[in-house]
Amino acid sequence: MTARDLEPLLAVAAKLVRDVGTLITGAGRAGKPLATFAMDGTVRFASPADRAAFAEELATVVTALVGKYHDEGGRAHRLVVAVHPDVPTPEEFRALIANEIRDWKSIAQKANVKAAE
Repeated sequence: MTARDLEPLLAVAAKLVRDVGTLITGAGRAGKPLATFAMDGTVRFASPADRAAFAEELATVVTALVGKYHDEGGRAHRLVVAVHPDVPTPEEFRALIANEIRDWKSIAQKANVKAAE
């Protein structure tokens, strides 16, 4: 994956930040609440095929919901759905590295090779 592959996701994120900033400013000036909704979560996929199947099913479900509730005469709301690899916390990153080191030492021991300390 290259930086160019991430451009669409970054463009959506940048537009979201700009739009919400504009809406917050306008709502503040008008003294009115801003109706928004956000979901944030983590899902772990067993394989790239599972990730692709999830994305396809998610698109199907969201498309059905949009079709069910969309009204040409209603007020437009922007919908953003994004899936990207999770960024590990520093503690998770240290644990991943420790596991990698342990795995390599185990492999080296089985191969009768001294692992670097």
